[in-house]
Amino acid sequence: MFAQGSTDVAGESTLALVRAARAGSRDAWSGLVERYYTLWLARYHRSLGSTIHKLYDTQDLVQSAVGDALRDLPQLENDGAFFTWVTSILRHKVALRRRQLRRESSAEGSSVAGPQEQPDAEGSSPEADLARLDSYVQTLDAILELFPSRPEPMASVVLLYLEGLPPREIAARLGRSLATVYRWVQEGTDLLKARLDP
Repeated sequence: MFAQGSTDVAGESTLALVRAARAGSRDAWSGLVERYYTLWLARYHRSLGSTIHKLYDTQDLVQSAVGDALRDLPQLENDGAFFTWVTSILRHKVALRRRQLRRESSAEGSSVAGPQEQPDAEGSSPEADLARLDSYVQTLDAILELFPSRPEPMASVVLLYLEGLPPREIAARLGRSLATVYRWVQEGTDLLKARLDP
């Protein structure tokens, strides 16, 4: 499972663990993976659908995402932004795999969709579902490109539009004022629009 270390990391802040992991602490790395594995499993694992469960080991997926986040996020000042960054990477990995499966199933004329991957009830076609998934992946691509240099605005956008959290809860998660969150959402939205629609 996770590497056992001599240092108790359970009470450490995410930021402290990130700094220690970047400095080479295996205990901090294990602590981060365990923390995010538990949170991801609790919040998202059930919604992935049976097909994704068969393709991914959730622990491996989380380890990969935490590794990507530690590598690509040079500066971090906010625990909530780091969690949202890891979650965005996980979303992206899953969405890419779903898109690949959809394309393969469209080519073969079969369906591999899991319970949360069914077409809309209004009778949308597989082509329309694939177009929506392409758009979602394109948006996540832009978010992940912008996240390292603008973590708080991108975290605010993800929490509002992808997680569906109200601004007050975003402010609580990121530990900032409501006015700051509104500013970050506007900034992040403008950045995404510029990236997606040059």
